[in-house]
Amino acid sequence: MSKVYVVTSGHYSDYHIVSVWAKREEAERVVALVTIERAWDSPPEIEEWECGKKKWIPLWKCDITKSGDIDDIRLSVPHREEVQRDHFVLNGGSEYLVMYVRCGDKKDVVKIANERRTTLIASDIWDLTMRELAKKAKESSYRFQTADVSDPR
Repeated sequence: MSKVYVVTSGHYSDYHIVSVWAKREEAERVVALVTIERAWDSPPEIEEWECGKKKWIPLWKCDITKSGDIDDIRLSVPHREEVQRDHFVLNGGSEYLVMYVRCGDKKDVVKIANERRTTLIASDIWDLTMRELAKKAKESSYRFQTADVSDPR
């Protein structure tokens, strides 16, 4: 099986692909150039990926409160091709966000989830959504309410 050389940069939610090359030497040139241009940043890395082979990255699910408390980080196994969406939950008096995070390591889930949480709070999406859910709960007989997150990124 043939390989490609993927130049990547960043960590956690900032992780991204810079470029993809057929030859390792080409990828090494990009790493050298980016390292010079962005000397203040950590240098990119080269990953070897096999063509035609799926690269599986686990999907984690956790519940996070506005204050950053995280409960029960667990692997999520979607049914068929079902899309997993982050969503706010108001259940009686408790409010939290069910968040899905795709990353290689369970310990990284906390960092990524907290980055997203702070973005939702800073953009006022958290408070606006919870007020909306509280209003729905008052108007109906259901104490359990949910709303998908509109991603501020």
